[in-house]
Amino acid sequence: MYVSLHNRILNSRYLDDFRRLIPDVMYHITPHKRIKSILANGILINQPRATVGGQIFGVYLSNDPEFLYEIGEYKASETGVIEVFTRQLLSDLYIDPEFYHNDPESIESFLDDINSGANIISTYSTKSITRDLIRSVRL
Repeated sequence: MYVSLHNRILNSRYLDDFRRLIPDVMYHITPHKRIKSILANGILINQPRATVGGQIFGVYLSNDPEFLYEIGEYKASETGVIEVFTRQLLSDLYIDPEFYHNDPESIESFLDDINSGANIISTYSTKSITRDLIRSVRL
């Protein structure tokens, strides 16, 4: 996994605050063709995502599944929404660098917005998500 040094420093400085804001359940979207495999094996990390912080291998989650359609390449009719329990994942969840600029003022503003309920929470896990953490799948 590659993430710029600056991004890792910001993540480490604000990570505890961020992780306290993560809800118990978050969402991942995936094409219908992957659902059967996910139900059998969990959500596996299989390709990097290019971000402003570099290439990141991870499983991306959000507190708002509709938001995932807005930023993603998938349409609702082509995907399933997977609900994921996050409590056991907290030590592996990081702030998605697409949602703040690499400076402390930006990330502090981002966290303030989340605290006030005015922002989407987007995170990624550096590890695959095991089947036991998948709560449900909506097609």
